[in-house]
Amino acid sequence: MNSDLNDKSIIDLVKEHQDGPAAETPQQAPELNAGNFSNVPEDEGMRRALDSLLENIAPKMVYSEFKLPSNGIFYDGKDTISIRPLTFADERGLRNVQESTDFNKVLDDLLTVCTKGIDVQLLTAQDRLFVLFKLREISYGDEYKLEHNCGSCGTKNSLTLKISTLKVERLEADYRIFMLPDSKKEVEIKIPNSSQLKGLDTLSKIMDNLYRFLVRVDTVDDQLIMQEFVRNTTVRDIDVLRNKVFLPSYGMEDNVIFNCMKCSDTTKCPVGLNEYFFTAS
Repeated sequence: MNSDLNDKSIIDLVKEHQDGPAAETPQQAPELNAGNFSNVPEDEGMRRALDSLLENIAPKMVYSEFKLPSNGIFYDGKDTISIRPLTFADERGLRNVQESTDFNKVLDDLLTVCTKGIDVQLLTAQDRLFVLFKLREISYGDEYKLEHNCGSCGTKNSLTLKISTLKVERLEADYRIFMLPDSKKEVEIKIPNSSQLKGLDTLSKIMDNLYRFLVRVDTVDDQLIMQEFVRNTTVRDIDVLRNKVFLPSYGMEDNVIFNCMKCSDTTKCPVGLNEYFFTAS
């Protein structure tokens, strides 16, 4: 990121949000759309001149289709999403959102203007992360810098990851329907999308809301009855339900293994958003 730019990066916003809100009252993050950032000349001659300058850019701004890790199970069978690269206007709009404490909204606004085919509000956390990394890949390139301290000697290691090499585990079609071990009842579940996960930040809240992610238990789909079922069945049944709903085994690989450059010990490095995410590493 150029040092002469005074704008904070989007990753700076993440860190500030994680550290807590700023002292001043935060402003609402502006909606990301072309009307906020465009300054298109109205004069026909100026328009032609601008089109000429951008003639090599337009072919790069096409939408690419990607198959989602969930295989569309939660989106009425829609298993692909179309993503276009970021423009500078998109990125500039994000960098100017310095007072927002709702980082998830910032990302949702970004995905909304850069994707089509599926409402980003409906994306599960695993699909959303996949889409973010694919947006990063087509916008800035495949190489992504990571830094991680060795678990043995503490040495900071600098790594370069190719996003395209990350393995993607896909959700099986029958994942949602299974038999509980003790009650011997067949259940059908749904996995929470990103917005539904907000507020579920403690085990108590997760357990209180577990019944909301049941589609049916046996032939019963009444939420009040399913809520009572959750309260009264065994802990083994609940443990299976909780893991299937909140810890589904699919999505993009979220760790890479490397050998420390100093002590050569094997260390696992998490793959997530960092200060290099929205830069051309």
